[in-house]
Amino acid sequence: MPSKKQTKTGKSTGGKKGKSSPKAAVSPKKRPSTLVLVAWGIALSLLGALLYFSHGSRRLPAPPLSKEARSGKKQEAGSGKREAGRKKLEAGSGKQEAGRKKLEAGSGKQEAGRKKVEAGSGKREAGRKKVEARSGKQEAGRKKVEAGSEKREAGKKKLVAGGEKRETASKPSPPLSQPQGAPVGHEAASDKSPLSRRHVSPPLAGSPAPRPQAQPLPTISPAHGRPRLAIVIDDFGPNIAIARQFASLPFPITMSVLPFLAHSHSIAKLVHQNGKDVILHLPMEPLNSHINPGPGALLVSMSSGQIRLSVTAALDTSRYFDGVNNHEGSRLTQDAKDMDIVLSQLKERKLFFIDSMTIASSLGWKEARRLGVPTFRRNVFLDDSLSADAIRMQIQRAVQIAKIRGAALAIGHPHEVTLHALQAAIPYFRKEGVQMVSARDLVTR
Repeated sequence: MPSKKQTKTGKSTGGKKGKSSPKAAVSPKKRPSTLVLVAWGIALSLLGALLYFSHGSRRLPAPPLSKEARSGKKQEAGSGKREAGRKKLEAGSGKQEAGRKKLEAGSGKQEAGRKKVEAGSGKREAGRKKVEARSGKQEAGRKKVEAGSEKREAGKKKLVAGGEKRETASKPSPPLSQPQGAPVGHEAASDKSPLSRRHVSPPLAGSPAPRPQAQPLPTISPAHGRPRLAIVIDDFGPNIAIARQFASLPFPITMSVLPFLAHSHSIAKLVHQNGKDVILHLPMEPLNSHINPGPGALLVSMSSGQIRLSVTAALDTSRYFDGVNNHEGSRLTQDAKDMDIVLSQLKERKLFFIDSMTIASSLGWKEARRLGVPTFRRNVFLDDSLSADAIRMQIQRAVQIAKIRGAALAIGHPHEVTLHALQAAIPYFRKEGVQMVSARDLVTR
């Protein structure tokens, strides 16, 4: 609507046409007409109604679905559940697979550990075989050295025997005689023998028991008498049954008994009662630290007093011992000082010493001779190989050495195969003209 102060023609009260005075008052803003306001009110009402009905329509229940629609919905829901179940199964299978892989990994670790243990065992076994191989080579070398020494000794004996035959060719040798009533299988004895003197008077308590046997003679050569062979069987003590069988052999043998074992004293007494010689098998330290020589062993680490006490304790286990030989001892028998301590005690008790020669460089028999202890050393081991044929060959070797040197000493062990081989060799001994004697009959000062 036109203002009261201004008309469509631009005229205003008190002014000119088309122009306004700068100092004139600003005209007020136009107010909206009534129709516009009404229109706005109607529009707002319609908008509110529209919003109300649209919001209310959401809360109305959906119209019922048809059977096909409901079936489709159910199928979709079932498919969804099946899919969810399948995913759960796959997840479970994945867990099972993961568990199986963990078990396989654990099994693999266990297998790797087992292989490591087997590898360690294989290395230990290889080391043990190397040690055994070295020991075998050392033993083979020792046997070669012994064989060479025996060949040289045989050549020497042959030269001596040839010289003696040439010297005695012009005159007959005096016949050998044997006193009446002498025990079969022994030489006649001299009453002046040092070993015979301790069997003349009745024994005192703790002294060796008397034995009605022939006494030792000096070693003789084949040119002057029958060759003599002594057999020593070592390692008695654990088993008295096998000791009875060896003690019943029909020719002289010497049985060597280990000290401090279950049947040591009983076996020594049994052997003595059967008229056989019994000696102490004294344990001594070997070179191989893995070998246990048994209770009462003498060690190089012992003091002189400890060695004396150990020897005394071993000798006191039986009053029937006639002498001593070493069990093992490849280390201690090379120590002259320790052997002197042992041999001095044997000399005090008037016992002889048999050097088992468990090592070629043993000083036992040499120190015994130096100290004046009756002694002899081993020539042959009978049963290094527990084969009847091997033992028979060793018996034949011992007989040949006895025929060359005049005397020999063989050492065996209480095995059934050794016992049977000795029983079977009796006709062979007779055929070869070898006299079976005890170890005491071979010892010399």
